[in-house]
Amino acid sequence: MNILENHVFDVQVLFVSLKLFKELSLTLAYLTTSTLNLKVISKEASEIPVQIFSLNGQKVYDQKLAITNGLNEAEISLNHLNDGLYISHIVIAGKEEVIKFSVNN
Repeated sequence: MNILENHVFDVQVLFVSLKLFKELSLTLAYLTTSTLNLKVISKEASEIPVQIFSLNGQKVYDQKLAITNGLNEAEISLNHLNDGLYISHIVIAGKEEVIKFSVNN
C-alpha cells in the first residue's frame, strides 16, 4: 500500500532555479496554505533581500535573510496578507529572481 494514496497535499511550487557553473546555487520556492517557503543552497554565507509587493506596488514584506554555506530554509508567513496576487523579489548571488503567487486565506 502506498502511504501517499489517501493524502491530499496543498503545495504550489512557484519557482525553481539551478545554477551550476561559476557558483553552486539552488533556489526552490513553494507555497503552502499561508507560508512562502524558500530553500536555498549556496556555496557561501551572505544575506539575501526578500521583498513582497502587492499588484498595486505596495511593499508588504521587506527583510534580509541570513544564509550560510549549504542548505538554507526559510518560512515567510503570509497570514497578514489579504487575498490576492503578489510578486516577490529575491536577490541571490547578485541575480534577481521574481516569483509571482496568490494568497487565498
